[in-house]
Amino acid sequence: MVGIRVVTTFVAAAVTVVAVVLAVRAVWRMVAVIRLGQPDPSRFAGKSVRLRRMLAETFGHTRMLKWSVVGAAHWFVMVAFIVLSLL
Repeated sequence: MVGIRVVTTFVAAAVTVVAVVLAVRAVWRMVAVIRLGQPDPSRFAGKSVRLRRMLAETFGHTRMLKWSVVGAAHWFVMVAFIVLSLL
C-alpha cells in the first residue's frame, strides 16, 4: 500500500510540474505578444459613443443573439452571474 501511495504522489507531482511549466510558458508568450503593441493615440476619443456601444452589447447581447437559442441562454447565464454576485 505504501508503494502505491509513493507512486501516485510522484505521478501527481510530475503532472503538476508539467502543468505549471506549460502555464508559465503560455503566459510568457502572451506577455511577449502584448509587449509588441503600441499605444493608440485615439483611444480616448468618442467616449460617449463607446460607452453606449458597450452598454448595448452587454445588456442587449446583439452579437450573441445572432445564434438565437445559444445567445439567449448566454444572456440568461450572464444575468444570473450578475444577480448572484450582487447577493
